[in-house]
Amino acid sequence: MVVDGAIEAGNKVLANTGLVKMYGKARSRNARLQASVYANTDTAIVDSGLDWVAGDKLYFAPTNLQWTHSEYMEIESYDSASGLLTLTEPFKFYHYGDGSSTGTDFDGIDMRGEVVLLTRNVQILGEDVDNWGHSILTLDRIDNEVFRQGKLIFDNVEVADAG
Repeated sequence: MVVDGAIEAGNKVLANTGLVKMYGKARSRNARLQASVYANTDTAIVDSGLDWVAGDKLYFAPTNLQWTHSEYMEIESYDSASGLLTLTEPFKFYHYGDGSSTGTDFDGIDMRGEVVLLTRNVQILGEDVDNWGHSILTLDRIDNEVFRQGKLIFDNVEVADAG
């Protein structure tokens, strides 16, 4: 693909020189651990009332000095009434949780582990078969002496294997 005769983009490219808007379904994005989890367990208790379902992907942030102790997990089941998560594999690391915020003890900082929902219903997924997934380009251009500004708006959109 050649954009405006000057920019070679190659294959696996989403190129935009105008306005693109993509809106996914708004979902419960974040939760806190309501109890600590330990390595080799496959359950966790998070906030209740979330819209999480089996197959959703989650990120568990580290809660200790080992910044590499984050984990990416998949939900096997979630009980919305109790907040009980069952995951498809066990944790590798410890993650701190508590039933109430630690903000009053730590100058407003809630130290409980953060859990982030990564799954979205609108997805732009690259196919990494040649060590390159895909690229998303938004470009400004001049068309017949008229300046056209590229604009890209994503809200609740999942992008993976992209550069």
